[in-house]
Amino acid sequence: MKKLFSTTVILFFVILETSAQQKSTRDIYIFSAEPGNASFIAQKFILVNAAGLKERDIRVHEIVGLKANESIFKKYKASAQNFTFILFGKDGGEKLRASEPVSLEKLYKTIDAMPMRKNEMKSKP
Repeated sequence: MKKLFSTTVILFFVILETSAQQKSTRDIYIFSAEPGNASFIAQKFILVNAAGLKERDIRVHEIVGLKANESIFKKYKASAQNFTFILFGKDGGEKLRASEPVSLEKLYKTIDAMPMRKNEMKSKP
């Protein structure tokens, strides 16, 4: 009986840890080794004041400058020579990666196909 209890407690902690990992936002990381990168500038232009970002709980992070941000470039395996776009879902998983600017149509289509987003759309009036 004691062994069963230990297993149950461990399982309970695993469930709690998984639930705590859920985030309240979807995160976009746009990486550029240099601030003047044309793809980076184009992506910023696409995202700035885009309708639908807030509705989809999207938070945008700009990481510019390889030397100042080398560890985060390595962590996310972002291009050291070019542009990298990464979308993470609320579950923390990578959902979309691109080396060219991503259109709002493609971004929203990707997000709106996610099971969690479908549930959000059903529950909103």
